[in-house]
Amino acid sequence: MEDIPNTNEPTVETFVIEGWTLYLTYKDLLPPLTSDEFEALRADIQERGIMVPILLSQTGQDRHYHVLDGQHRLRIAVELGLLWRDIPKTYRNLITDDERRQLALDLNVKRRHLTPEQLRDLAL
Repeated sequence: MEDIPNTNEPTVETFVIEGWTLYLTYKDLLPPLTSDEFEALRADIQERGIMVPILLSQTGQDRHYHVLDGQHRLRIAVELGLLWRDIPKTYRNLITDDERRQLALDLNVKRRHLTPEQLRDLAL
């Protein structure tokens, strides 16, 4: 059974790179980077490449993945025209949406500078 949001749920932002479909299913769990943070990351990736692999979890459909970690890096890779083979990635086989959601939160909340209010909103 395919684990992709149905039409009754909000639309999930999707990227297709050389036949691989990537869903930013969990991008709204945390606030996005500021424009300054995003531009600093973009400049670093342009200079040194992607240093931390993007973490993917299969949806149950061949070549379709949820992005658990690295949605900003992925967005920049697409903007820069990187090929699929040139984007560092790792894979995690998680069965449930709750497992994927929790891992996406765990990986990101510790790296972000969140206000106490933002942390409270995440119920951590």
